[in-house]
Order: sequence, then structure tokens, then C-alpha cells
Amino acid sequence: MSLIPARIGKIETSSLLLILTNCIPLAGVLFFGWSVFETLFLYWVESGIIALATIALLALMPISAADRAGVPVNQKLIAIPFFMLHFGGFMAAHLFLIIFFLGDPDQGNILWQALETVRKNHSLGWALLSMLVSHGYSFVVNYIRTNKYLQPLSKENFWPIMVRPYKRIVMMQLTILIGAFGVLILRLPQPMMAAMVVVKTLFDLRAHKKEHEQIGPVI
Repeated sequence: MSLIPARIGKIETSSLLLILTNCIPLAGVLFFGWSVFETLFLYWVESGIIALATIALLALMPISAADRAGVPVNQKLIAIPFFMLHFGGFMAAHLFLIIFFLGDPDQGNILWQALETVRKNHSLGWALLSMLVSHGYSFVVNYIRTNKYLQPLSKENFWPIMVRPYKRIVMMQLTILIGAFGVLILRLPQPMMAAMVVVKTLFDLRAHKKEHEQIGPVI
């Protein structure tokens, strides 16, 4: 019996871990008084974890012989730094928006507020750890174990891999708007935040299954 089971019964283990991982912020909102800022900051860090998985995919996959022929420099030496700079800019702008609209204006420094958020909320740290485990497990089982990392990187599958993390940024921006509206205008912090977590979980599960149906690599 494998130490890394792909399924538990009829449910994919990676999908089950995804659901359980998203139950932690739901419990944090309902029972531990997590703020909108803490919840969205957690999901911001998760976007970074997915970006790291994308970088790992690009680094591991060999470039197809047809695309490599006649090119003096390995294309990944350009593509990976470009992705890191471009997506890093999106991440920085996203964090600024979260702190600007939902953080404490008296704290000032954006990085300081981010670090203090994790330090003060130990349950948030456990949630971050669970996300690392969940995405790491999915990466190993659905990519390494299936030998998909041997699939050549080509013009056809390069951009689909690159744009996956950006979809999460768009989802998170919508979540910020909905959360801010519910908390600041409707004065319904817990119901709106719980709804945000549920919607985000359903979105993640749908995206996860859709990627499984594709021929290309799965994160």
C-alpha cells in the first residue's frame, strides 16, 4: 500500500485535503473571531504558495526539442524570472489593497502589518501550514508521482501553466469587494466572511477538478 494514497474511497485525497484545509479559516471565522483582514491575508499567502508550485513546474519540465532547437539560451532562464517579477508585482499590489482597505492605518508599514498578523494569530499559522501541506501533497501526487513533470514544456502548455495563479488573484479581488461591502455597509461580518470562505472553497474545488480533467500538469 502506498504511503501517499491517491484516493480515499471514491474521493481524491488531494480534493479531500483541499476541503479540510479550507475548513480551518471557516472555523476561524465562526469560532475564533478571525477578521476579514486575517482571512484575506491567509488567502493572499496561499496565492504565493500556488505561485511557488508554478515556478517548480516550469523548472522541472524539460523544453520540447522543437522549441529548444536554434535558441541560444534556455527559455526557462527568461520565463521563470519574468513570471516571478510580474506575479510578484500583482501580489504586492494585492497586499497593499488588503491592508489599505481592511488593515490598521495607524500601523503604517505594510510588511510589518503582515508579519504581525501571523505572530498574533497562532491559528492563522496553523492554517498556513495546512495549506502548504495540501498544495505540496497535490503537487507530489498529481504531478511528480504521475511523471507529468517529464512532459515537455512547449508553446501550447506554457501559457496555461503561467496564467493559473492569476485566476486566483482575480477571485481574491472580488472577495475583497464582497467582504468590504458586507462588513462596512451591511454590518454583517461573520455571515459575509463565512459565505466568502464557502464560495472560495467551491471555487478551489471546481478549479482543482477541472485541472485534473486536462491533459496538462495539475497543481
